[in-house]
Amino acid sequence: VLLSTLLFGSLLAGCGQHGIRNPLQTRPDVVLGEMPKVEKKSVHSKIAWRYRTTSGGGYFNKIRPEVDGDRVYQADRFGHIVAISKTKGSTIWRQNTPYPIASGPKLIGTKLLVGTKDGRVIAFDPQHGKENWQAKVPSEVLAPPQGNEKLVLVNTNDGQLIALDAQTGQTLWQYEKTTPTLMLRGGSSPAWSQDYALTGFANGKFSALSLSDGT
Repeated sequence: VLLSTLLFGSLLAGCGQHGIRNPLQTRPDVVLGEMPKVEKKSVHSKIAWRYRTTSGGGYFNKIRPEVDGDRVYQADRFGHIVAISKTKGSTIWRQNTPYPIASGPKLIGTKLLVGTKDGRVIAFDPQHGKENWQAKVPSEVLAPPQGNEKLVLVNTNDGQLIALDAQTGQTLWQYEKTTPTLMLRGGSSPAWSQDYALTGFANGKFSALSLSDGT
């Protein structure tokens, strides 16, 4: 303790010798006011409803609820997709697929899309749950699809960005980057800005591609 006190005193003395303001000295131009009083308020919440679905189960899936108006769309890794009333929690429709879902659901225009572990993008009618189309892509779709009424952008886990026709699911163009030998299981969703698709890849590269042809 004595040694620490001596060292601290020497430090303050050195500060004074070199014209450095002692941080422990009170500045005359600073006036400390009283701390504002914080009013404590309690907020009581209660569960309006609950709806049970299975979780990702430790698979690091990017399955998230999608909210649109009075509906909540939810999926699970076993291929179940439901539309739920946001106010009542009741089931509006339910759809089962034989494919393990890895990402989504994502509402894009008039389509509700999910990505699957076995490399599929499936589009449903959000009103009634009917499957509109499905597209086969090279690998797992861990990043939720993005897009608009015309185009759906899919970033697959093997480093490919694929553009699909939003109405038919047909592949319009494909862009590929080499993936590292070792990487984390993940993937970012693509974005777009007017005429360009923007995406990052696992090798640290960021690319801007033409929406029309992928160049």
